[in-house]
Amino acid sequence: MKIYYTNVDNSLLSKYDELYTISKDYDVIALTEIKPKNGKIPELELLQIPGYDLYTSDLTQENTRGTCIYTLRISTTQTDIHTQ
Repeated sequence: MKIYYTNVDNSLLSKYDELYTISKDYDVIALTEIKPKNGKIPELELLQIPGYDLYTSDLTQENTRGTCIYTLRISTTQTDIHTQ
């Protein structure tokens, strides 16, 4: 399992293209300090990375900076096994 971590410190939206590009190489991406010190919380729709599930923490609480964790979405297909 490959994990990528970075502290984005106010620049999440400006780093989105970079995150989208590197996401192809990682199973888990963890980001801290996603909320700006002064300003608006990024819209969750803008933070989505195709193929990943997004989990967030501390986005609505005051005096916190927020965390995003992306986990690679694994699609499973059911296979029937027939025995004779």
